Amino acid sequence: MIAIITESIILLVLTAMAVYFGGRLLWLLLILVLADLVLLVFTLLRKIKSSGGKSRDVIPPLDQTFEMSGAEFEEYVADTYRHNGYKVLRTKKSCDQGIDIIVKRIFKTGIQAKCYSRPVGNRAVQEAAAGKKYYRLKNVAVVTNSIFTKSACQLAKKTKVRLVDRRVLARMVAKANGRDVKKGSK
Repeated sequence: MIAIITESIILLVLTAMAVYFGGRLLWLLLILVLADLVLLVFTLLRKIKSSGGKSRDVIPPLDQTFEMSGAEFEEYVADTYRHNGYKVLRTKKSCDQGIDIIVKRIFKTGIQAKCYSRPVGNRAVQEAAAGKKYYRLKNVAVVTNSIFTKSACQLAKKTKVRLVDRRVLARMVAKANGRDVKKGSK
């Protein structure tokens, strides 16, 4: 979009120079400028029409996750990581050995996704720790739309399992949707 506007401005300047210096390219430049402006208007109209007049989120808001099944939440988490620049690999649906999704940027990270309406406890951390050994992963995380119990936080610290609660996940969703969210904001 910015490139089209910049190109239009450059063509307008070139047209003005051609008029000022009396060059023979005046009509050609004028036609190019008009064609460029028509293209700009067409692009703007198409963008407005495709978005329905407002921007659409790639990833739905976090509050919609409370109505999801476990499998739907796993897909939600996978999409969130995918739109944040990770390559997403799936594990088997049954017998996943504590890891639902494996994501990769530099290193592979195993994800245990938990769609809960209550705080997530030790069991999820234990499953992720077991999956870390089973899949020989450098990093693992438990991702939830909820929060973690104090006991789960203590166990995660000892077993080096990263905890991604609803605040961190909300920031990831916002980033995936193109909104710049600072770490300290809610």
